[in-house]
Amino acid sequence: MRLYLTAKTAMKDLVIDYIEVNLKNGKTISLTWDESEFGIEDGLFTARYKGVYFDEVYGNGLINELRDMQIAEIGVYSENNEPVTLAVVHVTVEDELERLDFIGLLYQEGDFEFTVPMGDEHEIKHSNETVDCSRLGFFDEMEESCWNLFKSYCELLGVELVPDNDDEDAISFDIAKGIQDHIIDLFLKAGVKMNFDPNQEVS
Repeated sequence: MRLYLTAKTAMKDLVIDYIEVNLKNGKTISLTWDESEFGIEDGLFTARYKGVYFDEVYGNGLINELRDMQIAEIGVYSENNEPVTLAVVHVTVEDELERLDFIGLLYQEGDFEFTVPMGDEHEIKHSNETVDCSRLGFFDEMEESCWNLFKSYCELLGVELVPDNDDEDAISFDIAKGIQDHIIDLFLKAGVKMNFDPNQEVS
């Protein structure tokens, strides 16, 4: 089994000793390896780890256990004792013909500016502050935009929208919200912090 990791960093000297992950079955395991190749160039840390262990057991044949994993902790070592700044944005695990990809802000340690992949050709930069989305109607205008996007697809495909009442301008909120939820999920995976609880104070 091989594991490839990409991270943003402000460090000049960085070694990863282990990666602790939470599995979807509730277990926490430590990933270590037999061989490693890594380097830093222009603030981008890339590494390849070969012969991956799940705790004390070889990971060969166990790749499916890593589906939906979350990184809990990373053992970082610096010979120059630099403050740790690490933002993992891409992890790939390969085992024979099987492959898992994890993309987004997967783990962050230290306070520093960095960008996160968003789609194939772009990255985004955002603050570490939480956006308060709890106000009633916060996303209403965007829901209308999502509905207009859906209607544009109907027009392109020659599909006629037939309302089930007399209001031709009525928005189908389940469709609009489905599109919107997907977009919001992309931002959440990229590490944008949002608060949806009106009872929670956002500083």
